[in-house]
Amino acid sequence: MNFFAVAFAWRSIIVAKHLLIDELPAPTAAPTFKIPTGQAG
Repeated sequence: MNFFAVAFAWRSIIVAKHLLIDELPAPTAAPTFKIPTGQAG
């Protein structure tokens, strides 16, 4: 996969993670989004 595509996907997940954590309780959102972040990284 292209490095730019990987970096863009990783950045998009990070942005979405922060947006969702702002709306959801941190203890609930944090463990849920560690999995997709690890897969993208």
